[in-house]
Amino acid sequence: MKCLTTSRTPRTGWIPVFSGALAWAGALALSAVLAQPLAAMESSGPAADFSAVQHLHAEELAAFAIGLDARENSLANDVRALAMALAKKLDPGLHAREPVRRPMTTEEALADKADREAAADHAKAREEAEGYSATAANAKDDKTKDAQAPADDAGGDPYPAPEDLPARFSAMRYEILAREVDVAANLDLDDRAGAAVRTAALKNLLTLVGTPHWVCERRLKSRITFELARKDEPWSGVFSSDRLDYLTLVEKDGKITGLWTAKPDGGDALGNVVMQVQGRTANGAWKSAGGEEGTITLTLHIDGRTITGSTTGGGETHQIHGTRHDP
Repeated sequence: MKCLTTSRTPRTGWIPVFSGALAWAGALALSAVLAQPLAAMESSGPAADFSAVQHLHAEELAAFAIGLDARENSLANDVRALAMALAKKLDPGLHAREPVRRPMTTEEALADKADREAAADHAKAREEAEGYSATAANAKDDKTKDAQAPADDAGGDPYPAPEDLPARFSAMRYEILAREVDVAANLDLDDRAGAAVRTAALKNLLTLVGTPHWVCERRLKSRITFELARKDEPWSGVFSSDRLDYLTLVEKDGKITGLWTAKPDGGDALGNVVMQVQGRTANGAWKSAGGEEGTITLTLHIDGRTITGSTTGGGETHQIHGTRHDP
């Protein structure tokens, strides 16, 4: 897997502002932790690769948190707690030495109060600009809508630059979760180990996103839901074959149904097949339009285009070789 590089300063051109970062405390408290760290599932392979990405992101969050001013009861201290909580969700084994907190002076307390008020004002302005509704955000999710592929942003730069410390953390938080969704979604669905890691990672990320606050977060949650619902059905398609002419296969829920015809457009059927999928192998039965029948075994090669196998019937065995037909 291609390892992601991380940046200490999140991009501000498209990352959302979230001035009410303290609202994420509840989401983090409710965040489910996998039964065991992904890396523990295997010493190498998809789980270890994804765990390495999470470790990099945890270190990025920890560096951000440790660099904040360590004053007791300050806005910076609250944001530090949120950043460290997320870092430890991504990497439970993370070790980071946080700075010793110190009391605020009267002048610092007044300045901190002003910072909190400014952050609240920024959040309110952003909510008004996005048409945010707390009632709608906390309503039960529309699963049908969530399962749809998220639409791309339309034109322009939809997000202003972060204006305060909580917004900076929110920007970093969103970008890190979005990166991890990208990595998880690109794991191979057709590989058993990769598919297991993919599902576990996406479910955990869905919990970390929590109740969406901004439009971008609603879109991210929708994307995760869509990716969780997506199934890999590599057998579906039309294959030109030396034995079965044009074989049109449809895969659904681990079962293949198909027709073979003399022409790729699916004209008069010469016969049909029904098979069960076991990874890259499918086994089942064939029956010709004339009533002859037998068994069939096919293998879909790693290129996703080549099929090989055999048919038996009438006391004879015939080899099959075919390639995916490009219309």
